[in-house]
Amino acid sequence: MEHLTAEQLRRAGKGILLGTVVAPLGGALLTILFAALLSVGIPDGIIPLFAHLTILLGAALGGFFGGRRSKTLGLPVGGAVGLGLFCLQLIVILCTGNLSAGCLTYLAAAVLGGSLGGICAVNL
Repeated sequence: MEHLTAEQLRRAGKGILLGTVVAPLGGALLTILFAALLSVGIPDGIIPLFAHLTILLGAALGGFFGGRRSKTLGLPVGGAVGLGLFCLQLIVILCTGNLSAGCLTYLAAAVLGGSLGGICAVNL
């Protein structure tokens, strides 16, 4: 098993912090984009799909930036970014009292998106 150097761990930590900041910002920008698309006549029934895509793509963007920052640890950094977004969302969900089975898909999308973004960051 390969041992990580202090430099790799430092870059990974910075990547996780960067990705955890970028993911909600990316999600907010995607929300604005999807709202603009809805205003031009896309049916309202597609809103749940847009919500899931916003979480997934925002987390993937955060995982990508985090993975690029770490340069070597794409999956662990992306997964950690996804878990960071998971925790942020869980705090909001618990504060609003809206925890349901449907919320679990949003939380899972955050972890999956972050992991995929991290993998893509080191392989592209």
